[in-house]
Amino acid sequence: MVNSKLVLSLALASTALATAGGISAPPVAANPDGSRASCNQLHAVCLDRSDSTQKSCDKELQECKKYEGGKRSIMGEDEPAQCVTDFNACVTKPESNKAACQLTRSLCKECMAKDNKCRTAPGAMMPVCDGKLQNCLQKADQGKKMSTKRDDGDAAAKCEKALNECRTKPGAVQAVCTAEHEECINDDSDDAPTSSADPAPLPSFTAKTLEDCTTEFDKCVAKPDADEDDCKSAQAICEHSHQGLGPSPTSGPKDCDSEFNKCRTEPGANMAACKSAQAECENGGSDSSTTAEPAPTAGPKDCDAEFNKCRTEPGANMAACKGAQAQCEHGRLQGPGSGSGASKTLSSSASSSVTPTSAPPVSTSYPASAASRMGQFSSSFLAVFCVAIGFF
Repeated sequence: MVNSKLVLSLALASTALATAGGISAPPVAANPDGSRASCNQLHAVCLDRSDSTQKSCDKELQECKKYEGGKRSIMGEDEPAQCVTDFNACVTKPESNKAACQLTRSLCKECMAKDNKCRTAPGAMMPVCDGKLQNCLQKADQGKKMSTKRDDGDAAAKCEKALNECRTKPGAVQAVCTAEHEECINDDSDDAPTSSADPAPLPSFTAKTLEDCTTEFDKCVAKPDADEDDCKSAQAICEHSHQGLGPSPTSGPKDCDSEFNKCRTEPGANMAACKSAQAECENGGSDSSTTAEPAPTAGPKDCDAEFNKCRTEPGANMAACKGAQAQCEHGRLQGPGSGSGASKTLSSSASSSVTPTSAPPVSTSYPASAASRMGQFSSSFLAVFCVAIGFF
């Protein structure tokens, strides 16, 4: 019993030294037979010390209870809840790097596993384990990849360098530095983080709407080898990326057909133009979303142009030209200017016609005599009358 208390007293002394150096942790030590000392045993030893008080020993007992069994309270599941929470917060940030978040999550899990191994080892020292855990988590937060291999040629030199740096830091605890140096020398791949390679990818969700994310999650967890935490993380990413969004429209052959049908049913549609637009759409033209437009139809400006052309022809009949213009503007006929290129024959009577052809303009001066003017007026009046009764 004396030897047991002596060992525990030395353990408490080491813990007190570590606490004085700025690292707060509960006292943990091993019994002479190698078994781990319970918190109640340490509390009893604390009360036997002449330099301790009931209050300080009770406080140490409360701290020790948090680590009873060598696990933190967040270690009650296979993956620490904190690692999952931090990962979900990481991937839902604007413009987050999901690969980096997944890497940090993997490192966090390994840090916790390594911390548990440290605390459950015979003769474990909580200050040492706390220091290692904090250092590991800091590296995980930075998203740095940790190598699992060392060059044996310079391993000893690196360990010595790390030891010297530890000892020269302000508030350094020699017991902690020595323990870390021992671990560095005896380090092996089983005790080192293994996340130097890219982590396994998360499940892939193909949801097109926010509601589909839940459906994809249900499918994910139903798989035989499903990792529920991975499924939850994938769901968080899915929901974040579809906030307020519906399915993304896609362009395919059906869109091209729809545009073609719309084009050919437009007033004055040009089937050749519609077919051309459909072919360009189906062949992935420069803009597959371009809507085929029907060819322009004749308008008032086209009718005016034909009228001007008509009245400047040799032997032009103004009444016939006016009648043709009126018919063009009112859409009774396919008037001049439709773009067909065919010449139009404008008849002023059943037996006479005026066919516009290219020719120099003629003089538009009035006839010199009153008789000539009267004759022209009569002819014009007759032509207008014929147009009115439907000869044209």
